[in-house]
Amino acid sequence: MCGIAGSFSFSSKVDALELNRMSDSMLRRGPDADGLWISKESNVGLVHRRLSIIDLDQKANQPMQTSEGRFVIVFNGEIYNYKELQKLLTSNGVQLSTSSDTEVLLQMYVKFGLSMLGMVRGMYSFAIWDAEKRSLLLARDPFGMKPLYFSLTHDGLKFASQVSTLTNCSDIDLSISPPGHVGFLMWGSVPEPFTLYKGITSLSPGSYLQIDSDGSFIKKEFFNISDVYNDAPFISRSDSLGILNECLTKSVSLHCQSDAPLGLFLSSGLDSSLILNLMRKNSARKLTAVTVGFQKFLNTKNDEVPLARQISQSFNVEHAVDYFNEQRIAELKHDFLSTMDQPSIDGMNTYLASKLAKESGLKVSLSGIGADELFAGYPSFTRVPLIKKVFSNYSVGLIARALSRTPVHRLFSNPKYRGLIRYGSSFAGAYYVTRGLFMPWEITDILGEELAQDGMGELKIFDSLNDACNSIDGDQQAVSALELKWYMKNQLLRDADWAGMAHSVEIRMPFVDLEVLKVSASLMKSKVKPDGKRDLKNIMSQALPQKIIQREKTGFGVPLSGVISGKFYEHKVHQSKSWAREVYAYKANLF
Repeated sequence: MCGIAGSFSFSSKVDALELNRMSDSMLRRGPDADGLWISKESNVGLVHRRLSIIDLDQKANQPMQTSEGRFVIVFNGEIYNYKELQKLLTSNGVQLSTSSDTEVLLQMYVKFGLSMLGMVRGMYSFAIWDAEKRSLLLARDPFGMKPLYFSLTHDGLKFASQVSTLTNCSDIDLSISPPGHVGFLMWGSVPEPFTLYKGITSLSPGSYLQIDSDGSFIKKEFFNISDVYNDAPFISRSDSLGILNECLTKSVSLHCQSDAPLGLFLSSGLDSSLILNLMRKNSARKLTAVTVGFQKFLNTKNDEVPLARQISQSFNVEHAVDYFNEQRIAELKHDFLSTMDQPSIDGMNTYLASKLAKESGLKVSLSGIGADELFAGYPSFTRVPLIKKVFSNYSVGLIARALSRTPVHRLFSNPKYRGLIRYGSSFAGAYYVTRGLFMPWEITDILGEELAQDGMGELKIFDSLNDACNSIDGDQQAVSALELKWYMKNQLLRDADWAGMAHSVEIRMPFVDLEVLKVSASLMKSKVKPDGKRDLKNIMSQALPQKIIQREKTGFGVPLSGVISGKFYEHKVHQSKSWAREVYAYKANLF
């Protein structure tokens, strides 16, 4: 896990001082080493901040060049099948000088070109400069686990792992991006490919951008999650448990590869417990489980610590626990918001867990992110199809449309009830009402009509949601694709990246894996309705007491009321909106 950045100029020299400032801005992403490389012509510069995880030797530092100097790479992430790829390369006569996954990635490109993107299993964003073709390649992993932002300037391109790194560069348009601002208020996170700035764009997951010295470029998708759901073969229920268990065991094993201390974010839930079970089964190395608790939740069902302590004891692993009160959270508020790269209403739980992991001596921690999206763990798997079914009914639709055109609809004090009337008849609309934060008319009140309308016009939110799910056959598969492409990508994965990096901790997610996705997509084809992660529960049935396996899902809430400046939080929705306003004010600096 690292930070990468670079500058490519078509007709002038890159600014070495600016490149050093870009590197300095990413210090927390990589405190172990830093590197700067500038081409002989001085038209390309690459920088890297390293958090040493695989091959701790300085020979594995970046930027890394091939022996003849033609190719240079900067890479952020982990390639989990790098050992298999090492064997493939050596069998093809390639000599490797390190045991790092960085060199493997570089040599895979040298040997196989762009086709290597379909051979790599991991989380990554990287840039490779080809001196012979005078061409720069940027690429990002299929799920979007590792961020990569770029800006096309009047004389070239600049890129970085952080938006904040690019905001301090010259020649970048930092004017307001309406869809970025509106998108945050709609969802509580900025939907890709937008940012708050017109001149900074996110490279889409599962895509690459190749740009040449004459300014011509190709941007192309090499992976789409929807294709997996459409192409998934049917798996019989009798075979499913063994296939899933084998797949998850392999994924956890690959995610445990590390030359640095390794641990796990452990809640009292099923997902992290399953990962811990597989970690312990496949490794005798020292493991540390990390659990965050809150004084406000003591002696309530929301306190994760007591059951997490039981789980850690049953697997005989060290258990690091820290209880936070509202005063301690308030003291961390400024650092939390300042290290937040793009505004988000979530991430505090990951930020605190990463802080505890760092204090416990960990550099790598596994997380259960992705299980709910892949195995129907969210209420949305039931709610979205139900909302769509009810509100697409002809009679209900007539009544809803009539209400939406009269003052009667204003009787609904909860904006989401009004949202149901207006948007609930489509699958995309039902998902937006379920997951959305502010409804469009609320955003107009906050931002003003011009900015709000410009942003919503450019977002085309319902077209984008329809594109994500309309080609998929089956309600469960469609909801899963939406959760992966929207909530997980724009919020959970991004929060895991910046909140972990705020404490120089790499967060790995064994459920967010291409092979696991393929198996879960096949399993969904055999289900009539969502089963609340029954398959995962069956895998754990012999490893944990039933009270833990059957425990009702509570989520991992953080008591934020004590750190919100406003007092408009009579219930959870109001608290989320108040927190969103505060985060937005801090990050956008508009009110």
